[in-house]
Amino acid sequence: MNKIKDIKTAILFFLTLFSFSNCIYCQTFSPINITGFNTDAVAETAPNSLATTSQALDAAGSNMVFYSAFFATSMGFGGGLPNSGTIVTGLKIYQLRPYNVSNTIFVPTTTTRTITLSTPSNYSKLSFLLFSTEGTSTMSITVNYTNLTSTSFGNFTVLDWFNNTTNVAISNLGRCSRVANVVSSNGLPNNPRIYFLDINLSCADQLKNISSIVVRGIAGNIGTYIMAVSGAAPTTPILTINSATICAGNSSTLTANGATNYSWSPTTNLSSSTGSVVVATPNTTTIYSIVGANGSCTATANSTVNVTSNPTLTVNSGSICSGSSLTLTASGAINYTWSPTTNLSSSTGSVVAANPNSTTIYSVLGANGSCSATANSTVTVIPNPIISVNSGAICSGSSLTLTANGATNYSWSPTTDLSSSTGSVVVANPNTTTVFSVLGANGSCTAIATSTVDVTTTPTLSVNSGIICSGSSLTITANGATNYSWSPTTDLSSSTGSVVVANPNSTTVYSVLGANQSCTAIATSTVDVTTTPTLSVNSGAICSGSSLTITANGALNYSWSPTTNLSSSIGSVVVANPNSTTIYSVLGANQSCTAIATSTVDVTTTPTLSVNSGSICSGSSLTLTANGATNYTWSPTTDLSSATGSVVVANPNATTIYSVL
Repeated sequence: MNKIKDIKTAILFFLTLFSFSNCIYCQTFSPINITGFNTDAVAETAPNSLATTSQALDAAGSNMVFYSAFFATSMGFGGGLPNSGTIVTGLKIYQLRPYNVSNTIFVPTTTTRTITLSTPSNYSKLSFLLFSTEGTSTMSITVNYTNLTSTSFGNFTVLDWFNNTTNVAISNLGRCSRVANVVSSNGLPNNPRIYFLDINLSCADQLKNISSIVVRGIAGNIGTYIMAVSGAAPTTPILTINSATICAGNSSTLTANGATNYSWSPTTNLSSSTGSVVVATPNTTTIYSIVGANGSCTATANSTVNVTSNPTLTVNSGSICSGSSLTLTASGAINYTWSPTTNLSSSTGSVVAANPNSTTIYSVLGANGSCSATANSTVTVIPNPIISVNSGAICSGSSLTLTANGATNYSWSPTTDLSSSTGSVVVANPNTTTVFSVLGANGSCTAIATSTVDVTTTPTLSVNSGIICSGSSLTITANGATNYSWSPTTDLSSSTGSVVVANPNSTTVYSVLGANQSCTAIATSTVDVTTTPTLSVNSGAICSGSSLTITANGALNYSWSPTTNLSSSIGSVVVANPNSTTIYSVLGANQSCTAIATSTVDVTTTPTLSVNSGSICSGSSLTLTANGATNYTWSPTTDLSSATGSVVVANPNATTIYSVL
């Protein structure tokens, strides 16, 4: 398709909502950081413009793109987009995207593109750096705000990048074919061109932050290319104005900020109806309204001038006793300041408490806003009595005499545990530590003194007793006091402490003195000492079938074991007839104190004897042989060869019976 190189007549169609005034050239447009670029249309690295661009700007046959000044220099061409990417025309500044990324927002016909602001902000005007190819294009613009509202700006005509002279931002750029190796340039010295398109935001919309801009292609052979967006600061004023409080008859300076021109109402008692600074002298509280304007955009603010009447003050006086206070109440104003502040509960407020040491005149400054008046209050001070009273410490159950001095009449509290509620002398017997107050009065002036009766609980002691065997010990534990003292200390592990160990030789009564501070009590512990028995018991030897009497001594009660072959399991005397040698134990007890002794009964087996008998002739002998024992004893020994031995020779003269043991 051939390029249109003749000057075309471009008609920019704007809705009546978007009128341009000469003031647009009075505002500086700064670049807006946006996203949404989808086309790389600038060759930046020579000589391959195909590798560094993504789309041709003209029809497929022409296959043309922009190139940068760096590209032009490296190729020996002229023109080109500035290497910095900054385009300045009048008060408008545009910042192009880097040439090595997508640097154009391509909006084909019947296609919608969204331009998103990296940082939402508010503007009075937006300016688009754009152009069309293959003739003019038509597009619509809708601005979206962060508060989810939007404004549609209708349809706009975008001029072809050749020959038009309306709203030119930059020209004499130059173009080249989008091919692998560029050999010649095209379009110099006067073409192509990039234009600006401005839209005005309403005064109300200038107070909103823009989040995105939606552009839709309406008509055109190819569409619109947007290369940058700039914006001008909002012109809708944000007004500030002071208010004031004055006394009737006074004046206040009111100062407004945020606009260029100002109009005040009502104008009554104002030094002027216009200007940022006026002087107001109203007789009563008045609200002034100010309309501030920046061009055609206006805003309204209010200033209240409060008119306060001068106060008519009243304040009371009075008499007090020294050490007391008098409530001073001022009325007739809103705020109050007192002097001197010595012995006052506060230096401000309508009500204060005064407790001067001597008669004092207080002044109160009452103010309604900045309006004030002064009144005086006299506080007359009458001396108070000086009361003294004793304190003391008692043990629970005891009493303390309290004596007050320094006044004529006395009143005591609390009256519980007091012998009387009046009088200079009372007797106190509280159960717990108590602070008694005595109010002494000389006429109407009084003073209070306190007496502390410290009550220490008299301890209720408990202590254990017990029985021990001689040589043993008993742990004695006392309870109910803080400190303890024991007596006698003989045979005790310690003379103090709640726990001691006693090991007396005989039954002993110990006393423990328990103390809670100075309050004491005594308890006793009896340690009964029982003598541990010293046992003795006999042992012995018997022949099998015989018995042995065993006798124990040294205790009151006895218990024997084992009980087999014993005549009894108890008692001091028992008879033992064991079959074999046996050791018997006897447990001797003096009450709970015991000792053990043993008795050994050795048992020897009784022999079963046999011996021969016989007949002899007188004068002859007979050999007698005994069997069944170890040792033998014969009797009678007459006519026997021996009195011992298992074999003897008998030669009696007459028949004789011999016994062998």
